Amino acid sequence: MPLRAGIAALAAGFASYPAWAGLITVVGLPLGLPFRDPTPPGAGSPALWVAALVLAPIFEELLYRERLLPALRRRIGALPAVVATSALFALPHLEAWNVLGTSLVGLMLGTVFLATESVALCIALHAGLNLACLACGVPPVRLALAPTASTALGALLLAASLLWMRSHARALATPPFRSAEVAHG
Repeated sequence: MPLRAGIAALAAGFASYPAWAGLITVVGLPLGLPFRDPTPPGAGSPALWVAALVLAPIFEELLYRERLLPALRRRIGALPAVVATSALFALPHLEAWNVLGTSLVGLMLGTVFLATESVALCIALHAGLNLACLACGVPPVRLALAPTASTALGALLLAASLLWMRSHARALATPPFRSAEVAHG
């Protein structure tokens, strides 16, 4: 994945966080999930930040999207595989709101993976969302857009990332020089 596509995907994850928080709230409140104490922006040790921004996105995306999702897809089909891997992705998060949020995000990441076959894109999106959670607080209280603007900007950045990935793939598939046979033919 080209660097600019990765940066755009990371930014898409970060920018879309308020929209995710809104969706999770809209789904969670009717389910009767109890209110939780907010996590303030910037909370957590340096080890938590490294785990949330590097280790978890890499490990979880390699496990759930790159390995488990294609294996389940072959056995049970795409939609059930995305749902199953999203549920498995969410279970270790323990707290009810976190389980709900990670399962919804897992549905998106699974869909993105199936559409692009790019685990790197999923890692960048995941890291961007985690960065937003740490930087803005849970729920977001700082550096956050309104949910509508968040959705639009996140979608725009994700589209830019996909376009850069596509152009990069085309560039790699095009031979750098034409053969003499084709040039004279």
